[in-house]
Amino acid sequence: MKTNLEIELLRTFIAFADTGSFKQASELVFRSQPAVSMQMKRFEDLVGKQLFTKKGRDLVLTEAGLNMVSHARQLLSMHDDIVDNIQGQKIDGKVRLGIPDDYAMLFLPNILKRFSAMHPDVTLNIKSGGSSILSERLSKGELDIAILAVRAPKEDDIVLKKDPIVWATAKDDIIHTKSPLSLALFMDDSPVDKNTLEALRKHNSHDGTSLDYRIVLESKSWAVLTIAALSGFAVATMAKSVVVPGLKVLTETDGFPNLGHIHIVMRATPDSQSIATSRLADRIMDDFRQDIPETAGADLFSLMEES
Repeated sequence: MKTNLEIELLRTFIAFADTGSFKQASELVFRSQPAVSMQMKRFEDLVGKQLFTKKGRDLVLTEAGLNMVSHARQLLSMHDDIVDNIQGQKIDGKVRLGIPDDYAMLFLPNILKRFSAMHPDVTLNIKSGGSSILSERLSKGELDIAILAVRAPKEDDIVLKKDPIVWATAKDDIIHTKSPLSLALFMDDSPVDKNTLEALRKHNSHDGTSLDYRIVLESKSWAVLTIAALSGFAVATMAKSVVVPGLKVLTETDGFPNLGHIHIVMRATPDSQSIATSRLADRIMDDFRQDIPETAGADLFSLMEES
């Protein structure tokens, strides 16, 4: 006999995947926390797999649970589209999206292509810029959704990706061996910069051999930092997922301190939510959480070379 996965259970499961807790999931699906807990126990019984496990005080998804997320999201998306079509519900309007340029280059083409094909009557208004600027515009009500790079997520943020920060330099170049180190950084209070400068201060104060540096380039653009690194002009720091071919990553064995990571989060304006906004948010979550290569920027540069 076939197993039937109830849409209501799938929706609650995705609410947990997006928030990381039964308490916050209960608020999204308008149920009590005990009711959500019972739903998820029933869901585990239906699929015949353990989907949740304890990690310290937190409840996290198991490998089976993580595998279930993308399938559940696809089923929900298909279900909602079918219902909309049958009921003749027209999804239109305008959604204002903010996204940093490095992640825009990496993820936006696929998001735009798929979302526009499914919802041709929705107008997208996209703003690109630094995370601090986008966060400010969101708080002023100038954006409906913002994808942001942050050091620590806020309680209501939906975490899309945890991305390591790395030192990047041109392959077969020796600029990273020269002192002082020529460094290319972002601007606008970037969390990448904050981690970089903080790591350098700690390294120089606690390590026997200090790493002298000078900032030779500051830019709002990931492309400019990438060009600076590729040309051998400077060593740049950036998210690992946007490192492109022609660059190599420097590690602690090369004498460079660990830079930690950033969180890529989605933040929305609660009072401006519409069906169109919700559908775009679902598409963003789906695309960001796909298993992408650690250096997914390679795909972008290969497309640029082909053109």
